[in-house]
Amino acid sequence: TFAILADPQVGHADDPNPVAANARRTLAQAVREISGMSPAPDFAVFLGDLVNVFDDKSVANFEECIRGIGPQPVLVHGNHDTRPPYTGFRDLMGRVCGFREVFYSFDAGDWHFAVIPSNLAGRGAEQQRAEAEFLAWFEADLAANKDRPTAVFGHYHLLPQGLTQLEWYTYPPALRKTLLDLMARHGNVKWYFHGHVHNGIQASIKTSWTYRGITFINSPTIITPRNF
Repeated sequence: TFAILADPQVGHADDPNPVAANARRTLAQAVREISGMSPAPDFAVFLGDLVNVFDDKSVANFEECIRGIGPQPVLVHGNHDTRPPYTGFRDLMGRVCGFREVFYSFDAGDWHFAVIPSNLAGRGAEQQRAEAEFLAWFEADLAANKDRPTAVFGHYHLLPQGLTQLEWYTYPPALRKTLLDLMARHGNVKWYFHGHVHNGIQASIKTSWTYRGITFINSPTIITPRNF
């Protein structure tokens, strides 16, 4: 079993803005509840946008909020969490998880899990290099685990969410198609969990789709949601 949270998106710990104060409160509350679960989850996934602005004070606030969490944290890179070469996010990964990867995979029980990044597509050399390196790794990782049931954790949605803004506020169409083709190739990927949409529970249920044998779960946010 595992716990999963979408879009903590905390700011500075002393920010009086109600949105920032609520983000800090709900993240700390969620961490307390997860740490008190019995039996304990094997790990806890934070589905990207760990902070609203990736600066030192916000990152410190995130780390303080999750400090002492019982299960192993699994951090997913979101579009607010730096761009290639992802230096700040890699440093955060090193402190929280003990390694500095932006995309990675692991096994738990009978399952294989893959974690994929945001902010790939772009004209800059760093983004193009990051996208090529990630896609080569992802294709090889899924092929190497084609006989294991697999779940993928990402920040961006790959399927429609019912808001016009969100049809472009994600990976570009060509990259989405490439990712869908890779995940459907071997039939091993059963689940894709994402955040980014900032939806509540009802909208999550209505916009979680099954496509090409994969169930795409639009995970509810723990902060102030968008209006649907």
